[in-house]
Parts: sequence; C-alpha cells; structure tokens
Amino acid sequence: MNRKLICFCILLFISILLVTGCQMKPGLSLLKIEEGAAPEAVRNFVREQSGQNGIDLYSDGVHGDYLFLNSVNVKQGEQAVCFTDIKCKITDGTLNIYFSEKPAEDPSEKINSKLIYKIDSAADYHRIRIFKNGCEISFDVVGA
Repeated sequence: MNRKLICFCILLFISILLVTGCQMKPGLSLLKIEEGAAPEAVRNFVREQSGQNGIDLYSDGVHGDYLFLNSVNVKQGEQAVCFTDIKCKITDGTLNIYFSEKPAEDPSEKINSKLIYKIDSAADYHRIRIFKNGCEISFDVVGA
C-alpha cells in the first residue's frame, strides 16, 4: 500500500510539472477571413484598395490589425501572381509577417490573389515588419 501511494504521488508530481512547465506561449496567428465577415470599417478599406495591387495594413484601436494582400489586377500580357506560405511570429516586440509571392500557373491559384487576414495576438507588439519571398518590404498602404 505504501509503495502504491509513493508511485501515485510521483506520477502526480510529474503530471503537475508537465502541465505547468509546458505552458503555451501567448497565441499569435493570422486568421484568414472573407471580406463579408470583416468589420464594416475593414470592408470599406478593402474596397478602397481593391483597385490597385498591394500589400496593405488596416490598423485601428477598435477593430485591430488586418493584412490585405491583393494581386487581382493583372495587366494584359502579364502573368497573375498568388500568395502562399503566409505566417507570422513576434520577436522582441516586433511582429514579423512572412509570405511568398509566385506566378499563378494554375487558374485555381487565383483564389489566393486577394486575401484578408486578421492578426490575432495575445502578445503585445509595437512594430510590424513584412517580408516577401524572404526580403523585407514596405506596406503599400497603411490605413485606419
């Protein structure tokens, strides 16, 4: 009986260590949303920017931060592009957003030519940097 109690206590102690020692870091994600599901202010911003291709950021204190990737406006003779591998991470208070842009070889890839992402973060960040195909770029438009 005494041996079973000691084994139980050891297992309980290990379980508690695992649960408390492996706490998740504050959540950070890019949530892909449909334009109709965005707040009205974000939808207005997207509509205003839809006429021109670009990498845009909408940010205000009410609705949060939204990333808008747009490449649907293809000039005659040019190849359409699509966005892939969109991810983010926070390092030293800076939100880093990474994505790839590649030629759309298949017509089904055109669905990745106009994307809206809600930046969902439980951690604070004071700066945003964006990287296309591994190189840092600037946002084309930042609106609020």
